[in-house]
Amino acid sequence: MRPQIDAMFRRTAPTEHPVAGTALPTPPESGTSTPSPFASSLLSSVAAQATAPIPAATPTPETSPLVLVSSTSNFDLILKQHPAVVVNFTNTPGCPPCRVLKPAYEAIAADSVTSYGVKGARFVEVELGIGEGRDIAARYQVHATPTFMFFRGGKKVDELKGASKKELEVKVESFLEDCYPRHPHRKLYLPAIEAIPINPITSANVPAYPALLSKLESFGADKGKVAILRGRVVPVLEGKLKPSDADIQNLITDWTTDSNDLLSSLKPESTFPIIDLWRIGLLKQRLSSLLAILLCPAPSPPADPISPILSLAASTLTTASTSTSKPFLLTVLRLLTNLLAPLPIANILLSSTSPSPLRADIISILVDSLLHPDTPVRTAAAGVAVNLAGWRHRIAKEQRKGADEVEESDWEVDIISALVEAIGREADEEVAHRLLAALGLLIYLSPSYVSSVQPLLAVLDARGTIEGKVKGSKKKEVKKLAEEIAGMLC
Repeated sequence: MRPQIDAMFRRTAPTEHPVAGTALPTPPESGTSTPSPFASSLLSSVAAQATAPIPAATPTPETSPLVLVSSTSNFDLILKQHPAVVVNFTNTPGCPPCRVLKPAYEAIAADSVTSYGVKGARFVEVELGIGEGRDIAARYQVHATPTFMFFRGGKKVDELKGASKKELEVKVESFLEDCYPRHPHRKLYLPAIEAIPINPITSANVPAYPALLSKLESFGADKGKVAILRGRVVPVLEGKLKPSDADIQNLITDWTTDSNDLLSSLKPESTFPIIDLWRIGLLKQRLSSLLAILLCPAPSPPADPISPILSLAASTLTTASTSTSKPFLLTVLRLLTNLLAPLPIANILLSSTSPSPLRADIISILVDSLLHPDTPVRTAAAGVAVNLAGWRHRIAKEQRKGADEVEESDWEVDIISALVEAIGREADEEVAHRLLAALGLLIYLSPSYVSSVQPLLAVLDARGTIEGKVKGSKKKEVKKLAEEIAGMLC
């Protein structure tokens, strides 16, 4: 009984205003004031809201910063549909503290909805003088305004009385952190890792086309097919010929057919001129857009030029990784760099939602190449790794999400393991820098960091491996990046 007696005779704080019509013995203020413009707009929205039917199905998450609730049924629906709800019980016309705090609450709601609205967080305002506002307030024994209540899973978990902006900010932030715990990396200061560019690396050097095609002929390629490459493909790559959409589709079809025929008829080490043409083609947006369509997983996918190239490279590396022709392997890796640069193609190849059959070959080629004895090969492989690791951050930026909100990748474990081993072996500082950048991007804000990435790093002793790299590094930026990865992420 003591708490109830204390509540009945509790004095109202200067930043609170008593609610009229409650069991409090203190009467409400008798004066009235002209509603603020925002309150007037809320009043006008009530009429529309009152006539709107309550949806039977769960709607998509709302993203407006603040909603006025004037009926108990609507209030109950919001509590049921949204896992985290903040409610401001207010009496704007007759409560000076309410008017003072209203803009601050709107700003807090707007900022928070940007980060948490898509997850289901909702910010509500209950005006006691509108609709059934007083009934809702009575249900939760609101005796003074403004009163803020916090609901999680439909149940009240906390409340705050009064008009302290700072206290409200702290309370809302703490509440949302409890409901949606932030990724552990969000609490760290990681300037070197956050400064890693996520723009993809591209291999854009243009070959001498006549020499490239002459070399292809010297390898025994069908001269008729080489003539098609010389007369139809190269002019498009050079920008001298700008075909129509229909013509470019026919070109891709014919080019794919001839390319696949040549790949199957020549020795693997003699195919690099064919692969190099596709490397350049991937830099042309019209060509890469059409290739993205060909690469989409389908029950009966059309012939594409990339699958035979990657299959040939993967099988060659598996059987003779150290003796594989350097021009062939370098060209394949440069092709992979450009293949993962356009986001539409990278999404098709790397997304776990609809796994691409090409992904296994990409991972296999990359893992083998990261440990290759030739430095230029490892440099090219590290560039592929950077593009692969940056994909999640690029797609998050496009979708206006955090990188920790993007889907988990089932290939992360293999690449992280390969990168840690490669970093431990790498003697070239430029290659090590790329490898560290790739590892940092993969680990940082990884959706599966707590569940699988962090335990994996412990098993691999990644910290010890990278700390060893710090001691041997002469470049300041490499040391700083390595220190952050070893000290903060591993």
